[in-house]
Amino acid sequence: MGRSVGTTKGTTSDKYVQNLKTNGAKITIKQYAGEREMLSSLRDGDVDVVVNGSINSGVILKRASDLKFAGELIQPEFIGVAVKKGDRELLKTVNGVIQEFRSQGRLNSLFERWLNSQQG
Repeated sequence: MGRSVGTTKGTTSDKYVQNLKTNGAKITIKQYAGEREMLSSLRDGDVDVVVNGSINSGVILKRASDLKFAGELIQPEFIGVAVKKGDRELLKTVNGVIQEFRSQGRLNSLFERWLNSQQG
């Protein structure tokens, strides 16, 4: 068979890789409970590559000089902010800050600075 691909079970990355296999990609998928386990397997040579969310990967790669992104971003990744149901004041504040940062161009600079990626 083809290359072995590591994913964190149940994530959007896992679903993406499962879809690749369903559509004919010659890969073996190894699912892991968490990123730490998945990255250890990559370092140990148990998998050839890992597919992971760009935000998480950006944080990981800032600390892991032995790993790097391969190629371009595969698909956009959306993130959300949860607030307690019924807390309209906090929801309004959070949405306002996000909109303000987006309109000022500050949202992307924060992603680039802290997560080494572009999102918003």
